[in-house]
Amino acid sequence: MQFVQRPDIDCTKWDELVINSPQASIYSQSFFLDATCQNWCLYVSSDYSKGIAVPFTEKLRKKIAYTPNFIRYLDFIGSLSEIEMDKFIIEVQKQFKVGQLAINSNTIKFAHSVSKYQILYSKIENKYNNLAKRMLKRFDKSELVFSNTSDLTSVLNLVENELSARIKTLNKSDFDHFSQLIHQLFLNNQLFFFGIYHSTNTLVAGAFFSQFNGRITYIKGVSLKEYMQDGSMYKLLHEGIEFAKSNNFVFDFGGSNIDNISQFFSNLGGENKIYSILKWGREPMYYSLIKFMYHKLVKIRK
Repeated sequence: MQFVQRPDIDCTKWDELVINSPQASIYSQSFFLDATCQNWCLYVSSDYSKGIAVPFTEKLRKKIAYTPNFIRYLDFIGSLSEIEMDKFIIEVQKQFKVGQLAINSNTIKFAHSVSKYQILYSKIENKYNNLAKRMLKRFDKSELVFSNTSDLTSVLNLVENELSARIKTLNKSDFDHFSQLIHQLFLNNQLFFFGIYHSTNTLVAGAFFSQFNGRITYIKGVSLKEYMQDGSMYKLLHEGIEFAKSNNFVFDFGGSNIDNISQFFSNLGGENKIYSILKWGREPMYYSLIKFMYHKLVKIRK
């Protein structure tokens, strides 16, 4: 197996491998990587029968492997042996002196830490807790109206505006990547989205979901704060779950290690699954200083 850089990757062969691998996630498709990564390569066999994608960026002439925003983890795809997985860990650290990769495995040797995401299997009966049930009843009694025929641009603008206000680490480049991803998913017929409107026909909440390999994955969603108490986010996720169940799909909450968000997913029946974080090397001191100064400047401008 060897590293193949983006210009030399046979995307047709790689995507065929991803599509035909039951364990593969949508994050490994070439268009998803193109939309979310500054750059990426493959560690892959010569016949494209197994491999893993490796996103990376270049900072001050240093190549750094990383897991981009909007990608939860990377997949070992194909029948890689334990020896081949161990070899990858050695080789990726030779190729990139600094890195932090999230990998869909809970058996990675020398993993720096583990993280979690939440899923709901379609065959499991509704496991909503009492809070989730109350919030859905509250939505039904409110003046809010659910729609599965919302305008893509309106939902995208709402999601981006709210995320920009709440997550200070996301910058314009991140939202450019997000917009590109959403539009590409739409063109690929792998996207569906919902909106919630006030009785005045004002969009107050919206969410995006992707569909791939028997799995519905929640990408991002938001609600204006004043409407969250009416159960708007519970309603959006509930409709995504119902769509997954009606098609006998797994529902993937996208996952979070933030306690209140993971608790929200658990309220709707989400079960925790573990994946590994592989971390090595240290960023150059001057790069860490530049990054620190950048975030300080962003806060001042806000």
